[in-house]
Amino acid sequence: MLRCVERMSEPSEVVTAPAASSAFGAAPSINPPPPSDEPWRFRLKFSGQGGEYFRIWIVNLLLTVLTLGIYYPWARLRRMRYFYANTWVEGGSRTAPTERHALDYLAKPKQMVGATVIVSLAFLAYSIGSRFSPILAMFLGLAVAALTPWVQRAGLRFRLANTSWRGLRFGFSGTLAEVYRVYWPIAIPTLLFAAAVLLSSAGETMSMGDEGGSMAEGSDGATGDAGDGDGASGNASPASRRAWWSSLSLAGGLMLASIVSGYLVLPWLWLRFARYRQTHYRFGSLHSGFVLTNRDVLRLVMRLIGVSLLAALVVFTLAGLGAWLLADSTSVIQAMPRKGPGKPLSPHWGIFMLLMLVGLGIAFRLVVLPYLWVQQQNVVWSATRSPHVMFRSRVSFGRMVRVDLVNWLLTIVTLGLYRPFAEVAMARLRIDAVSGAFRRDPAGVIGAERDRVSAVGDVGADLFDLGGAF
Repeated sequence: MLRCVERMSEPSEVVTAPAASSAFGAAPSINPPPPSDEPWRFRLKFSGQGGEYFRIWIVNLLLTVLTLGIYYPWARLRRMRYFYANTWVEGGSRTAPTERHALDYLAKPKQMVGATVIVSLAFLAYSIGSRFSPILAMFLGLAVAALTPWVQRAGLRFRLANTSWRGLRFGFSGTLAEVYRVYWPIAIPTLLFAAAVLLSSAGETMSMGDEGGSMAEGSDGATGDAGDGDGASGNASPASRRAWWSSLSLAGGLMLASIVSGYLVLPWLWLRFARYRQTHYRFGSLHSGFVLTNRDVLRLVMRLIGVSLLAALVVFTLAGLGAWLLADSTSVIQAMPRKGPGKPLSPHWGIFMLLMLVGLGIAFRLVVLPYLWVQQQNVVWSATRSPHVMFRSRVSFGRMVRVDLVNWLLTIVTLGLYRPFAEVAMARLRIDAVSGAFRRDPAGVIGAERDRVSAVGDVGADLFDLGGAF
């Protein structure tokens, strides 16, 4: 009995039953569980329909034609509002994973009218100036190129400042100095192109001057052989001809260097601008980032070259087979050009060249371009991530080819009337492929930011009227 009392007096071990074993539900916990690291996942969904957009598109087209283009800003605004209103963000909430909210486009027509007028006048001035002087056209083109970074930055600010989700506007924080630093590599091919145009114009001026001097000398009666020359090379002095050919050769070399350097700079320039754009998106206190590297772009370029070479090889094979099958056709042989009397060109060679040209054009439009579109979207948006938000894009290349082929064929067959249906189909393909996740609760961010910026949001959007509406 004393042993029993001693055992009862000893401190007993407390055993806590698991909450799941209770028949009446989980027991209340004194210490709440730590917050979950699971992100707030979301996906984009496009709900537009071709029939709905066709009514908007046909009215926009008719009014733009009847008003000689004056209605274009309103037409563009109606188009933007339709596509934004049918772009939904599904999820972003753990309590309501099926909840969705559409984007909203808040721009006003007056914000786009002024920019449309200025762009039209600038295009008219360039068209008129290029008819009178190639030098003037070149300087106008350089002025447009110099303003392009400013226009692109202003356009990004304008579009994002006028885009809202759940009542909160987006934003863009890239500076003007940054965007001009992005574009500095394009200065090399641009300057080479300008130098080529100047040298070509100088050679043409020399040629015209020599021709004028020769005509003046021939006006005294020695005009019998004036028509046997060929411009500067026939009428000019040997020294002038050498100078003219030297300037023309140098201009051609500079033009070739401009083209080659432009192609070499293009992937790097694309990466620089993509990084500038993707790292400056803002939504309240959330901001985006970009993790794509030069090596990733090099792999993208190599894949694009590989697809292009494979498509060219297929076209080459099919063209050779088609030339071999069609070469015995009498009508084809009779239609071929001739080297001389009774000597037609080889029908195999002529048919092969024709099929090659047509096949390469079709392969570029229906294979290479869709592959480029798919890779650009998937690579760029999958590399857009930050500690606050991340995206992922999974556009299927096969589906892109099918959608683009159907759009292309039906647009041709219907003489362009299928275009609104094609735009809706392409928008659905691209938007539905994007998903992502928030690292912070978007509802909390939206609530806090809405209270802070609601009073100045409309005023801030109006600051970008002219530049952004370009």
